[in-house]
Amino acid sequence: LLRAGDWWSDDRITADVLDTDTGGIAEVDVTPMRDALRLALDRIRDRPARGAVSAADGHFIFHLSSERGCKAAGSLRLPRISPEGIVATDAAVVFARCWP
Repeated sequence: LLRAGDWWSDDRITADVLDTDTGGIAEVDVTPMRDALRLALDRIRDRPARGAVSAADGHFIFHLSSERGCKAAGSLRLPRISPEGIVATDAAVVFARCWP
């Protein structure tokens, strides 16, 4: 569950994540994915227009359309969370790309 805030301007973006294998719940920093998507958009000199989030099989996925009609997507590998809510590793960006 992505926490409320301004995705593009907040210093830190977090999500509450439930590990369905262990039942553990933890707050996970998803800022690295946001920053990677921003960098991908900066490279093509474009800005985000609208986006959506989802989670699937251990990944947090963000996809968006840009002001010029390009598509972008980013994926963050979610960490394993113990039943006590202990995060074993940091979340890692898998990819962030734009398509014209």
